[in-house]
Amino acid sequence: MAKDKKLKSVNKEEISNIDEIEEKNGADEKTSNVVLKPPSEKDVENLEKLENSGSSRLQIILSFIKRTGVGIGADLTHYDFPSSFLLPYSTHEYYSNNLANEFDILLRANIDDEVERLLEVFKYDLALKPIIEDPTRSPLRALSGETKSSNFHLTLIDGDKSEIIVTDNYYIVETIDEQKAFTASCIYNKREGVKVHFNNESKMFFNGTHIKLPIIGNTIVRFEKFNEEYTITNPNIYARYLRGFVEYYGESTITGKNSKFYIIKTNHPKPLFGGSVNVVEAKLFYADDPNPLYKMNGIWSKEIEITNCKTKETKLFYKKPSKYLTKIIPEILPTDSSIVWKDIILPTSNGEKINISKEKSKIIEKQKKLKWGISQFHLNQDSNIWEPINYKD
Repeated sequence: MAKDKKLKSVNKEEISNIDEIEEKNGADEKTSNVVLKPPSEKDVENLEKLENSGSSRLQIILSFIKRTGVGIGADLTHYDFPSSFLLPYSTHEYYSNNLANEFDILLRANIDDEVERLLEVFKYDLALKPIIEDPTRSPLRALSGETKSSNFHLTLIDGDKSEIIVTDNYYIVETIDEQKAFTASCIYNKREGVKVHFNNESKMFFNGTHIKLPIIGNTIVRFEKFNEEYTITNPNIYARYLRGFVEYYGESTITGKNSKFYIIKTNHPKPLFGGSVNVVEAKLFYADDPNPLYKMNGIWSKEIEITNCKTKETKLFYKKPSKYLTKIIPEILPTDSSIVWKDIILPTSNGEKINISKEKSKIIEKQKKLKWGISQFHLNQDSNIWEPINYKD
């Protein structure tokens, strides 16, 4: 109870940039409640004319806004833009690759020390976030029953700098509900008893000067050895297409089921002038003590420092790697993303311009005839979490 009270009493930062003022005064309170359906053939034709004329993606977005009269808060989740807006892979790539790339952090975090374990979970939370280079492009939204699964190998660097190859790691991703864009994903090492569950619903809203992508759902990290489960809440994503970057913004927390230690984290927005993108600060607390034990701050896409509030010692806490020591060995099922979307992925990867809506409609109709059901996950009634039917060794 003391922990909940503390979480609610945290002071909010004063909003000082134009985008956030707009969001506070309109986008999150007065929405249009309009859900945009897939574009008509005429819409596609008009967008393709702009694309073929050499117009930038920003010009196409502004034309789209003018033509459709789309209002603040309109749901763009299922709207299809021209092929130049498309990243040639499924949304499942985000869930699989980003969960896997730095899973070694959690394998090293399987330790007795409560505080150190929580700090490593926070480090993994920083590692999960992909660096999105282009705010005008997005991956294909996965279809019902679409999957992605793999065994992957990690290289752990031991204390004496020797390398240890860990080969028994797995991830599984599956679309549970296409209309809600609801995806279940899990990454785990059964032998170590380390598991990460991420059940989330994806949305995309037009908010005037930016696109808002709420992350609806929490990340759950389990250490079976210690009977401990951490819940990580997630900030929203904002695609600032007018300013040319994507960022996370808002407050989130990391709490343990059996621990009184917890972390409150704030992702700060980049100011309209100056400042940096991806700035984050966090504090580690114990129970209802208002004084933090540790403070962490920096730029999560680069480096984060940690300060011991008692000793005032500051040191490097986390550095985003430039490359990952991960070997992915995919398990290609008939429902795998690479097979589902091959008629779109192959041509767009080669720079060809195609009618996304038409090709997507063909794929959807074909997929409906196959009548895919949920094959790799089940809903655990006790935890209310979608988790794998089978955990491989």
